[in-house]
Amino acid sequence: MFVLNGREERVISLLKSLDLTEYQAKAYFTMLMLGKSRATVLSKRSGVPSGKAYSALYQLSSKKLARAHDTRPREFEANGIDCLVQAFVRAKRHEVYKAVRNGEELKRTVVSLKDAVTNPLAIQLKVFQPRLRRVGVRLPPSM
Repeated sequence: MFVLNGREERVISLLKSLDLTEYQAKAYFTMLMLGKSRATVLSKRSGVPSGKAYSALYQLSSKKLARAHDTRPREFEANGIDCLVQAFVRAKRHEVYKAVRNGEELKRTVVSLKDAVTNPLAIQLKVFQPRLRRVGVRLPPSM
């Protein structure tokens, strides 16, 4: 692993805070430092075990944070840090959107359950309202 005045641990910590695993963070940081490199070199320089290096590198590629070049042996290159930050922000934005949607659904469900508990007859009449109208039963206007 690169030793940069003791700041490499901080860089790895920041990368992990952007939803990278330990191995992905080390491999990504090493790619940023070395540029285009073979997996074996990245494994040795990053401290990622060679059995886990390809997995971490392909995961970074699938997240669009690195490129796998069609060479023999295969070489990998990191996309810029801007790509990493944009991917992280996009994922978090999606999580927030999903949380808002779930919150709205929860609110509607709780309100309907509360109505059913506080006024079960009104709920039953709402369910059967179309049938009651067909047979000529007049319902109060509030239902």
